[in-house]
Amino acid sequence: ISFIDIRKMIIPEASIKIGLVVGILYSISGFIYFDFEFATSTLLNHFTGSLMSILILLTTAILGKLITKKTLLGIGDAKLSGMGALWIGFEGIFSALAIAFLTSAFYSFFNCITKQARPFQAFPFAPFICAGIWCIWISGPNWWWLQLQSLFGYLMV
Repeated sequence: ISFIDIRKMIIPEASIKIGLVVGILYSISGFIYFDFEFATSTLLNHFTGSLMSILILLTTAILGKLITKKTLLGIGDAKLSGMGALWIGFEGIFSALAIAFLTSAFYSFFNCITKQARPFQAFPFAPFICAGIWCIWISGPNWWWLQLQSLFGYLMV
């Protein structure tokens, strides 16, 4: 998904659909390995995270378009975040999106100060979302917040 977005600035619908199906199967697999109550709460957590992340990114995309008159975030990015939430849950997807927005902000800032990009120049966001999802998948959502807190001290709440 990341490589396609880098080359074509588009996230293929087929990739999202496959990821959604596998994510749903992954979320449902909890019923095999865990008790019903835990599996149900996990499934609800993952579906809630999926819907919330899609709504938040769509809202961000719409507000960005209204304010700047430019497309700042694509619908594919919102769908990708929803797919990721099915894999890593509510806490996980918002940690992943925080990582994605922070790293893309650094990328954008660096490109602007080195004159490699203009302000508001479009760049693919899927690689940042995918990297955030992967980081959370590997270490969990809390590890990243602890690292940021130790980096910035107790300024973060």
